[in-house]
Amino acid sequence: MLVPKISPIAWSHGTQNMVVTSGRFGGDVVFSGHGAGGHPTAVAVMSDVRAVSLRSIKVRLPAKKMAVSGECIAPHYLRFVVSDKPGIVASIAGSLAKHGVNIDSLLQHRGHQASRLPFVITTEPCSSSTVAAAVKEMAALPFMVELPLSLQILVVDDTDTD
Repeated sequence: MLVPKISPIAWSHGTQNMVVTSGRFGGDVVFSGHGAGGHPTAVAVMSDVRAVSLRSIKVRLPAKKMAVSGECIAPHYLRFVVSDKPGIVASIAGSLAKHGVNIDSLLQHRGHQASRLPFVITTEPCSSSTVAAAVKEMAALPFMVELPLSLQILVVDDTDTD
């Protein structure tokens, strides 16, 4: 996921894990430490958060299995490298529209070879699975030189809630 430089999460490096909580009076509070990665870290972090919320009382995690999904609603960064020809943007926009994905912006700098032309599209917030389906479809387009790169964008909400 792309993270704004102003986010405390952007300070994380290597195996460091972070949990950021935000409150009306205390602002952002960051808990960080090195983790084992993947599921063990997720379980440990959530166990610690729950323990803190219960004033460090012994924590009993529910025995009921819950489905875990990477699905979330977020804006996405899509990078394309194409062999330039007329209609590329229309084709890509058509694929996104077919899947119900709205384009937020398009960026292309001058000076690249027509045979390897990079450009970026950012989307309005949408589900990861929707973008994945559109990207899979676009990857098969004949002008694609590389597989499209898709990254979620973390949105930091700095609005004052008072």
